[in-house]
Amino acid sequence: MRRATTYEELLPLIQIIRTGRLFEVQAWIASGKPVSLPEKTEGDRH
Repeated sequence: MRRATTYEELLPLIQIIRTGRLFEVQAWIASGKPVSLPEKTEGDRH
């Protein structure tokens, strides 16, 4: 699974999950889009 480079990359996935569209989550994962948070870097506040 691919790791996101920014938190913003995951915002569409979070919205899909919040609205319960599980088949779209499956499609997101199958298409190779990121599903993991970016690695924390120094100075990150998240």
